[in-house]
Amino acid sequence: MPILIEQSNFTDFLGNTTSYYKSDSGDKIIAEFSIRSIIRISSIGNPLTLDPTVNQIVSPTSWIEEGFRVNQWVLIQIHSSGGAILPGPNGQFWSLVNYVDDVMIDINGIPAWYNIQNNESVSIRAVTDHFRHYAVMIWKCKLTTLKTVYRMERLL
Repeated sequence: MPILIEQSNFTDFLGNTTSYYKSDSGDKIIAEFSIRSIIRISSIGNPLTLDPTVNQIVSPTSWIEEGFRVNQWVLIQIHSSGGAILPGPNGQFWSLVNYVDDVMIDINGIPAWYNIQNNESVSIRAVTDHFRHYAVMIWKCKLTTLKTVYRMERLL
């Protein structure tokens, strides 16, 4: 699951805020991070197998490690050999995750699937945070510098 730190702020014990970390041993600071995470699996180099009788997809890539969770909405897009999303309602559709483990995901409905003989591919993307294709999280913690060891306490 790719993670990108979009913004970071560090506030020292005097209330001064900077975008970089600077501290002396024993100082307590507040660190805030805006983190963006894209949760996605594709069939390119990762063959996905659908059992249409039960709407379950098997992948050699771990669904859990990629960030998929129960009750998450997913956007399923079927791509042509050139990468374009296939036209019509079967080229792109929404579904809800009912169950997920390392190798299998069970979703509400799959009206269409990719055709490997036509060099099509499929991408499945978790959509969170008001249906954006990535999740933005604010992570706030308290840091105490003790020599070169950092202790972090999550505040939010």
